[in-house]
Amino acid sequence: MDTKTIKAYLDADGRVTQMPSKKKKKLYVLSYLADHIPEDREYTEREFNGILNSLHTFGDAATLRREMYDCFLIDRKQNGSLYAVKKDRLPAEALIRKYC
Repeated sequence: MDTKTIKAYLDADGRVTQMPSKKKKKLYVLSYLADHIPEDREYTEREFNGILNSLHTFGDAATLRREMYDCFLIDRKQNGSLYAVKKDRLPAEALIRKYC
């Protein structure tokens, strides 16, 4: 993904500093986050939150997790005990065409 679209929402280390209010840019940011989480395993909620917290600066992993799930970027067990990045997730551009 080209980070030019979301550059205003990233710090010098590539961490997300805030969530955009516009849906299109929000989908780009959520896709950016999903792209930076290894998809080779499942994570406990605590592990997944730890990864998310390393990728953003505003301390709201729970909201990011829910929004990523709602946008079909991650899967979770029904009881919320395990999370994984979807290997077959749509790229940001396709998500935008579908939901915006």
